[in-house]
Amino acid sequence: MLKVLIADDEVKVCKLICCLIDWSSLGMEITGVVHNGEEALEFIKDRQPDIVITDIRMPETNGLDLIQQAKEWNENINFIIISGYNHFEYAQNAIKFGVEDYILKPIKKKELLLSLNKIIEKQNALEESACEKESLIQRIHTDTSKTRASFMTRILQPDSNSPPLTCLEEINTQYYCNFNGEFYQMMIIQPIFYEQIEEETLNTFFTAKVSNLITSIFHYFQELIVTGKREIVYCLFNGSQENMQYLKRELKQLRKTIMDLQDVFVKMKVYIFTSNLHTGIESLPLCVEEAVHASYDKLITFNSIVEYHGTAESANVADFLTVQLRKNFLSAIETLDTASLTLIIETLSKTLQQSTANGKLIYDVYHELLNIFSYGIKSFNYAINYETIITDLLNEFNYFTSIHDLMSNLLSVMQQSLEDYQNQKSLENTRPIRMAKQYINTYYYKPLTLEMIGKEIGLNPSYFSSIFKKETGISFVDYLNEIRIEHAKHLLLQNHRSISQICEAVGYHDMKYFTKRFKKSTGLSPTDYLKLYS
Repeated sequence: MLKVLIADDEVKVCKLICCLIDWSSLGMEITGVVHNGEEALEFIKDRQPDIVITDIRMPETNGLDLIQQAKEWNENINFIIISGYNHFEYAQNAIKFGVEDYILKPIKKKELLLSLNKIIEKQNALEESACEKESLIQRIHTDTSKTRASFMTRILQPDSNSPPLTCLEEINTQYYCNFNGEFYQMMIIQPIFYEQIEEETLNTFFTAKVSNLITSIFHYFQELIVTGKREIVYCLFNGSQENMQYLKRELKQLRKTIMDLQDVFVKMKVYIFTSNLHTGIESLPLCVEEAVHASYDKLITFNSIVEYHGTAESANVADFLTVQLRKNFLSAIETLDTASLTLIIETLSKTLQQSTANGKLIYDVYHELLNIFSYGIKSFNYAINYETIITDLLNEFNYFTSIHDLMSNLLSVMQQSLEDYQNQKSLENTRPIRMAKQYINTYYYKPLTLEMIGKEIGLNPSYFSSIFKKETGISFVDYLNEIRIEHAKHLLLQNHRSISQICEAVGYHDMKYFTKRFKKSTGLSPTDYLKLYS
């Protein structure tokens, strides 16, 4: 509602104005009525009305002085001047001070209503303009944020086609950044949730909360870009050595503050990983690499804040993945021997746990083991979607905090993929037999032969005969007879056909042979069976 103040030294005029208009229908309310200029000024100062309807001449402070002073406080106040004097100089001065309208007494409803509607139109236009301005500012802010985030994507996921980071001024201009030539450092904040979070909105909530927290705490840096990928937060700092020292001192407090989010994420551990300090914009890829390598060390340390300390190692991948291990591993895949696969990976897991290998070396061993697995799947032409499996396992590496759990998950996934393939292969091998059974059950009354069935399912008759007995445990002829006798038993119990008719209906053309097969299967002749069960 627009707030309206009425100021006139004549009480009658004030009452008239109050009663003349249906204020609420215009979206307005009268919030005050005063009878001199001083009261009007005090009211305007305290209550900030949107519209003032005032007499041009009042005791203590006249209308023109009132307008001038009030406009100094708030230039957006709308004034409607009312006067009993038709003097040109008053109107001129009033217009100069920015009044909306000038109405002569006696006040007419139509004229006052017209003035008020002009103010409503003006206010609507102002609000629309303000909304457009706010929307424009928001769009600019959003575009700027997206552009800065794209810079983080460029350094976190470098593209071979992107030019190297060399020109500071060009980067600042292109990505709306404010980097200088001082120190750079990358920090990664990663929560480990011990209760699985299905809701993507919770991951988004975590990254947004942590991002806002970091931006607020470390606002004094020359440049700070924060971005989130799922629940992991990446922070790039640029500033003086003093800034960086302060950051290092505040890491424990930062982690403690983030841990307060346990009100939402009940079981959670928060890790903070940092790179070394580097100078020069070209060092940013190195900052990212060091922070990522530091994150691998959570497999071998109990610390929640891990600084990068280099990857100097006396051991290498070949020390763990020996030539013999690789051969045994590929042999286990080739023979689908999940027991041998289990022994290999569990032994490797224990070896890694007992070694002094750092996180980066463990990652390299893990990655190479995945390469051997995918090589085996391709070499043995197994119908396994190894590319998706490898991608998932590489992504899952970040979410483990112990070598044992990491390797157990790896083993579980590999075992499952091989078992699924084995089951699928078994189904494929038995498919011709299932097709043959279905065909026999449908056309048992016909003079079926191995040649006929083999042609139907696309197999050589002798090979079909061999695999049929292997899969079912009985020969094709015995299985056909079993099906025919079962149908004969059913027809006998219906008691509306003769035995000779039933003999022909189930595919036999020799009554003597039918009786022999029936008695062999049931222990009774068709006649005795009919007497006993009908």
